[in-house]
Amino acid sequence: MLYKLCEALLLHEIISMKKQLLFILWLCTSALPLLAQSVKFVKPIEGVAGKDFYLVNYMDHDSTKGLKDINCIDKTYDGHTGTDMVLRSFLSMDSGYAVYAAAKGKVMVTRDNMYDRNKKTNTNGFGNYISINHKDTLYTYYAHLKKGSILVNPGDSVQAGQKIGLVACSGNCFHPHLHFEVWTQTQNIDPFVGSCYKKQNLWATPFKYDTSLKIIEAGFVPYVPNIDTLVERFDVRDTFSQKDTIVTFWTLLQGLRQGDSTTVYWYTPGNTYWYSYTYVMPNNAWFFYWYSYINRPPMTMPGKWTAYFYVGKNLVLTKNFYLTKNTMVEDLIPATYSISNTHEGVKIQSSEIINPSSFSTTLFGIEGKAIPINFSMVGDREALIQLPKNISAGVYMLRLNDAKGSTTKKFIIW
Repeated sequence: MLYKLCEALLLHEIISMKKQLLFILWLCTSALPLLAQSVKFVKPIEGVAGKDFYLVNYMDHDSTKGLKDINCIDKTYDGHTGTDMVLRSFLSMDSGYAVYAAAKGKVMVTRDNMYDRNKKTNTNGFGNYISINHKDTLYTYYAHLKKGSILVNPGDSVQAGQKIGLVACSGNCFHPHLHFEVWTQTQNIDPFVGSCYKKQNLWATPFKYDTSLKIIEAGFVPYVPNIDTLVERFDVRDTFSQKDTIVTFWTLLQGLRQGDSTTVYWYTPGNTYWYSYTYVMPNNAWFFYWYSYINRPPMTMPGKWTAYFYVGKNLVLTKNFYLTKNTMVEDLIPATYSISNTHEGVKIQSSEIINPSSFSTTLFGIEGKAIPINFSMVGDREALIQLPKNISAGVYMLRLNDAKGSTTKKFIIW
């Protein structure tokens, strides 16, 4: 009876556990088996670490207001009880990244009805999540999942590596990620080991601990961004025209250190200095958005402009954008495209031959959410886009990309 009581307490949503609950669990420790040391976890998220997702926040092992991860640095935040495996953007999230059971076990709890595109911290905890029991004494939690994506139910048996849901941003979340958490009946444990935490490695294949300086993504947008537009990757492009008023250079980085001087230098097509902006990092940053903008240069200076991004004295990124005089009513068009709606789908016609290897399309809802679409070539100057059958009426943005640049066209479905 005591064992069942402890199990019931543990299955309470982990995000609400406080000292009182942990004290109750400690009272029943003697009736519980020890941690099953034979359990080894497989990777619980689809993709490649350091490419598709990034280990941004580890567990916090400092019981005070300080920060201490497995290697005694601040790759965590205060009171963090799990590991955050973070996708690049909501655009990445929309492509669908699977969540996998880390080990064989039994599903204990699921929740699958919460909004999954949050961009602000809130009090909704894990959001959509799954709890799995492994060998009676070990529990894993998979949090912030996509609404409607959970593929298991309480009582189901799962195998290591079995797909159980999709990564999203439900609950207390502002960037899409999987929060992975491990518990025994008595305590929260860290599946990683490091110089400051050497209890046990629970991974079949350990992850690399990476604090190196790295450019994750970078680009230009025609507006002054905020976190909402950056995480959506809305209207990222490298070509600008007379209708644009702003050119913003942005980059997402890991491994910036307190005191690092970060600078972007803007240069003209003639390779002369135009403008620069410097920001000194107040803290270490392991997943950081950085941007600087200029007014759109005068149309008397068309051609290839360059942004050079430095950290300290080191040039870490060179990025080009193009200013062109070729415009149409709604936006810059690399080749002359027209869009029409047919019973087969949305037809794109070009006055020039379309190269399928460099041509691509992306559809966005008015709120910036990417919508999966397929396109096929119909001859050498036409492409046909197949819209989802359940697409709602409303205003949409269709981004067209080819070797000469990109554009965003607005159209309405009714």
